[in-house]
Amino acid sequence: MSALIASLFTILVFIRPQDWWSPLEGIPVVMVVGMLGAIFAVMKKNVISNHHTMLLFTLCLIGFISEVFNFYFAGAIAAITKLLFSTALPFIVILGLAFTRKSKEFIFATIIFAALTIVYNGYQQITLPSGIGWSGAEILDQHGDLRIKFVGIFSDPNDVGLLFLMTIPLIFYFRETQNWIVRQISILSLVAIIYGIYLTNSRGTLLGVLILIVLYLYKRYGKIVANVLVVSAIPVLLLVFSGFRSISASEESAYGRLDAWYAGSQMLKSNPLFGTGLGGFLDNHHLTAHNTYVLCWSELGVLGFLVWFSFLFSIIFMLHKISFSELQFSKEKLNVKKGITEFEFNRCLLMSKVMFYSLCGYAIGVVFLSRLTFVPLYMFCAISVGLMQQMNLFIDKPIKFTGQLFKKLCLVAFCVLIGINLSLKFLL
Repeated sequence: MSALIASLFTILVFIRPQDWWSPLEGIPVVMVVGMLGAIFAVMKKNVISNHHTMLLFTLCLIGFISEVFNFYFAGAIAAITKLLFSTALPFIVILGLAFTRKSKEFIFATIIFAALTIVYNGYQQITLPSGIGWSGAEILDQHGDLRIKFVGIFSDPNDVGLLFLMTIPLIFYFRETQNWIVRQISILSLVAIIYGIYLTNSRGTLLGVLILIVLYLYKRYGKIVANVLVVSAIPVLLLVFSGFRSISASEESAYGRLDAWYAGSQMLKSNPLFGTGLGGFLDNHHLTAHNTYVLCWSELGVLGFLVWFSFLFSIIFMLHKISFSELQFSKEKLNVKKGITEFEFNRCLLMSKVMFYSLCGYAIGVVFLSRLTFVPLYMFCAISVGLMQQMNLFIDKPIKFTGQLFKKLCLVAFCVLIGINLSLKFLL
């Protein structure tokens, strides 16, 4: 039952039949299934008491307090509701219900399938005279540049691009673990996703892919090989970038982004602890922040930024420690009946590496995008935390979220905050 609800929730979030199938139109199926899943999930061990769940609840509370401090009491209820349903709820549902490797693999497969259907939808938007894909979504014509989009939470080309970016590592999991046929399908899927990124016309997504490739090369082959390959690929990269949107004098120009970031720093000065409130950035500036880090501290203040930053990067840090520390399976913990085997250990280890690259993709991509309440992020984080709990069953020294790690991440967050704000003074 648990795996079924988690699977259904994933289908509703990513494939979104409620947004293109008329019998489900207007029915809050995601909320209903999510609430049902949360009821089952909270009864599971280490879900509500998990440190990362507590961080998300804290973030929701800060969102509420932020609105109160800005004397927008009606907005306080709206803010905490939005944060609960877009961050905490998906995290709790997936963490509590998708606790087996098989259920996680199904979620991986569903996300890849959803990404491919979005690519096909975009292909129809580009090729059909109407510019409308099978979902009913119409292509976006932005200053003469055509950009594909989907429905619901993926109705913005940048959201589609970010989903594609986070999906790429998932494909490699099946490429490494399945039979010959699935491996060939994985290669074709990868080509399709890259084509989809091209159709989104999102420079931020493309740059995120390139940085992710560099990170992979560095982790796999070392600094020297990575640098040589990057330098050799520069002509190709310039050719690829030339096919993307040209930089205009509109809101998407480099200056427009810097101006938005500067506006965020001014909002931080006026409301340092709790920010302007969720959604308050657009109330104080005519454009969005084009940077999730800036958006977070502008709207939720220093406290909200420290909590959100610690939530995301503690998971990335712990995944890195699991994936690249040459952990060994503890023979003393072997228990076939409970699924504690070396085979499961190796699969979970590979999954951890995949999630590390996916979350790094998000962390890189949102330097250019404002996606604080991006639901897939919190589902990916839930899978990652669940994997860490599973990995701790296989090793002698469990990897845990500690107070010391939290303090270090808060210090890093402060450095990021100060560094970006100081840089803006020199750039503007």
